[in-house]
Amino acid sequence: MNAAVKKEKKKELELEKSYRDLFNTVSEAIYILDDNGIFIDINKGAVEMYGYERKELIGNTPEFVSAPGKNDLEQLWIILGKAFKGETQKFEFWGIRKNGEIFPKDVILNKGFYLGKDVIIATARDISDRKKSENEIAKIQSRLALIFKKFPNMVLYETNGPNDFISDNVADMLGYPPYLFINNVKFINSIVHPDYSKVLEKKIHSWMEQNDSKNLKIEYPCKRADGEYIWIEDFLQKETTPEGKNFIIGTMIDITERKTQMEQLEKYTDELKNLNSSKDKFFSIIAHDLRSPFNGLLGFSTVMLEELQDLTSDEIKEYAGYIHTSAKTVYNLVDNLLQWSRIQTGRIEYQPIKIDLYEEVFKTLELFNSNAITKRIKLINEIHMNSFVHADQNMLRSILQNLISNGIKFTKTSGTIRISSKEKNHFIETEIADSGVGIETKDIVKLFRIDSQFSNLGTANEEGTGLGLILSKELVEKNKGQIWVKSTVKKGTSFFFTLPKWEQK
Repeated sequence: MNAAVKKEKKKELELEKSYRDLFNTVSEAIYILDDNGIFIDINKGAVEMYGYERKELIGNTPEFVSAPGKNDLEQLWIILGKAFKGETQKFEFWGIRKNGEIFPKDVILNKGFYLGKDVIIATARDISDRKKSENEIAKIQSRLALIFKKFPNMVLYETNGPNDFISDNVADMLGYPPYLFINNVKFINSIVHPDYSKVLEKKIHSWMEQNDSKNLKIEYPCKRADGEYIWIEDFLQKETTPEGKNFIIGTMIDITERKTQMEQLEKYTDELKNLNSSKDKFFSIIAHDLRSPFNGLLGFSTVMLEELQDLTSDEIKEYAGYIHTSAKTVYNLVDNLLQWSRIQTGRIEYQPIKIDLYEEVFKTLELFNSNAITKRIKLINEIHMNSFVHADQNMLRSILQNLISNGIKFTKTSGTIRISSKEKNHFIETEIADSGVGIETKDIVKLFRIDSQFSNLGTANEEGTGLGLILSKELVEKNKGQIWVKSTVKKGTSFFFTLPKWEQK
C-alpha cells in the first residue's frame, strides 16, 4: 500500500471517527432506518433512551420498541413510507424501555443518505416531563374551566387576546351557546349595542393603560339571542399570573330590571317636581280667585252693617243680591276644591252603579233653571231615554253641574244649551253644546291643566277659576272615561265626555 493510499485511508478513518463522535454527542436519540424500516444505526442517545445495547436494537424495526397497544402501527408504516419519499414527518410515539417503562417521545423523520444508500434519519426526544406538565396543566385548566363555568356570571379574558372561559350563567343570561364566546372577540363586540361599543372600547383601553387602576365597572345594553336588548353591568378586574401573563376577570350581571326601576323612579321624580310646581301655581291662582268674592262679601256686608238705617229697601235688596252671588261663588269654589283634594289624596271612593243618564241630566237642569231663566237661556235635554251608564252617581252629578254651569256662564241672553248622547262601542258619549262666545284654539289646551289658568268673565260678568273643568276631567277619568272640547269663537263650545255603558252581566 503506497503512501497516498494510506493517507486517504487514515483521513477516512478520522472522518468516520469525527462523524461517530458527533453522532453520539447529540443528546436526542438518532435512528437510521433503511427502506424496510429496519434500524441500521443508532446513536448513544437512543441506547440511553431505551436501555438496550446498540446490538440489541440494530436489525429491529420501531415495532420492537413500541409500547403495546399505544401506537397505530399501520399508520406508522404509512408515515415511514412518506418520509422515505422525502416528506418530513412529525408525530408522537409511545416507546417501551428495556425495563418495561412506557414513555412518550416526539419523533421527526427526514429522508437522508447513509453509506451510499437512501435512508430515513429519525430524531426523537423523551417528552415524559413535558407530558406530565401538560397533563397537570390540563387538569388545572379543566378544573378552572369547571369553576368558571359554574361560577355565577363570570368571564375570563386574556389581555389583548380572546376570552378563555365563560360561565353557564352568562351564556344562559344572553341565550347563546357558550362556544360562540370562546376565542371570538368579534362576536362579543357584535352583541353590544352599536351606540355603546366604541365608547366602551375607548374606556377599557384607557383603563388598561392606567397602572394604578385595577378595577373598572361599566354598563351597556347587550343583545340577547332572541333580539331583545338587556342592560349589563360588567365589573372588570386586572390580574397577572406568576409567569407574567395578564388577564381580566369580568363579572356580568343583568341589571335590566334595576335600570328600568331607576328610569321609572327618575320619571316619577320629575313628574312629582312638575306636579308640586303646578300645584303651587294652582293654589296661588285659587288664593287669588278666593279673595275676589270674599272682598265682595266683606265690602257689601260692611256697607249694610254701617249704613243699614240710611239704605232704601231696594238698595238693601241689591246689596243682599251681591252678597248672595259672592257667597254662592265661594261655596262652589270651595266645594270643587274639597272634591278635587279628596281625589288627589285618594279619599274619594269610586262606587259605580247603574244610572239613568236622562234622569240625571233632567235633575241637573232643574237646579240651573232659575239661572237659565234669568239669562233667558233655553236648556234642552236630548239624552236618549233608557241610556244607562255604569258610573259613580255623585261624581256624575258633579261633572254635569260643572259643565252645564260653565255653559250658562258663557252663553249670551236668549242662547241655548243642548245636552245629547250617543252610543260608541261600550261607552255612551255625552255632549254639552252651548251657543256661547266660544274659545280660541290657543286657549283650549289650557282648559284642563292645573298649571295654567284660563278663566274669563261670563257674559253677565260671572267670575270663575276654571277649577270646575279640571275637577270634571279628574272625575271623568276616575270613571274610566275621557273628556275633550271643540269650540268656534262667537259660535259656541261643545264639551264631550264618555262613560262606560251599563251592560247586563
